Amino acid sequence: MAKYKFFADMCIAICIDQNNMKEVMIIGEPKNVFEYIKGEPVNAKSIKAYERDIGSFLFDLSAGCRMLNYLKGSKISVSDGNITCSYLKNVIDKVLSANNINEEEFEWLCNNLEITQTSLINEDFICYQRHLSFSPSRVPNTDQALNRLLNKYIKEDIPMMIVKGRNDTEYAVTDISLVSMVEYYIRLLYSNNLFPRYCLNCGRLFIAKSSLFDVLCSDVCRKQRNSEKLRRYKEKHNDEYEAQYMKIYQKWYSRIRRAKENGQLSGDRLLICNDIFSGFTSASYEKRNDVRNGDISPEAFTRWIDNFEIQMNMFWADIK
Repeated sequence: MAKYKFFADMCIAICIDQNNMKEVMIIGEPKNVFEYIKGEPVNAKSIKAYERDIGSFLFDLSAGCRMLNYLKGSKISVSDGNITCSYLKNVIDKVLSANNINEEEFEWLCNNLEITQTSLINEDFICYQRHLSFSPSRVPNTDQALNRLLNKYIKEDIPMMIVKGRNDTEYAVTDISLVSMVEYYIRLLYSNNLFPRYCLNCGRLFIAKSSLFDVLCSDVCRKQRNSEKLRRYKEKHNDEYEAQYMKIYQKWYSRIRRAKENGQLSGDRLLICNDIFSGFTSASYEKRNDVRNGDISPEAFTRWIDNFEIQMNMFWADIK
């Protein structure tokens, strides 16, 4: 690894911070990048450092930036926010401006740019995530996912190295061979149950925490989605007992979700809570039909709702 000569004397380094859901990307000449990682003094103009939301590197490569076409002479537009493809474009410019690339190097460069020819994280792959197998401890089968994602790309023996920085932080470093960097990135995400997804409300890519079925990227999108669902629901169900159910459902759904995210609800308590809430949602369908058909009165439905509230409040008092 130490003897590896970076192509065009440029490299890209990425540190993934799962705790803060951030990534740090460093770009520049290898010597300057390594010194920066180690905490040594570096001319600020000799490197570029970016802190971005976790997943941004993968999302850059999901934008369909056709760097291989650019290498072969096509005009390619790269947005300012696409740091990864802007870096690749600079590497290509540097190589071509030197005008001394031989046929073997050109072929190697083409092979290693192939991954940028398509949207890496696309809707087909995200749909496939739902069918991943899991270990008994609920660890996702990362090899299964990576084979689906990368099986058509070349894997080099030494395209990437791991460098330890300050406080033992880990940086993955490569030049233009991004396949191993993608593999490294996906393995880290999946090992922490983090999954790239498209938000079903706003359509942007985001990293879902702890569940393959998280489909909304933010509280804003969740509120918008819930408001839209409530609006559609009210159009079909404008009766008072339906509004009662929806109000209680939204209240406890939100409270349970927040408690799970804050670590207040886990293990046996989570199972008990899920059982109570699932029982409520299942039974409510029949109860509302009974009211609609005249088999029980709206007052009886209200009493049933109140009993559920008492049960949940008693359970909730124990977890605070």
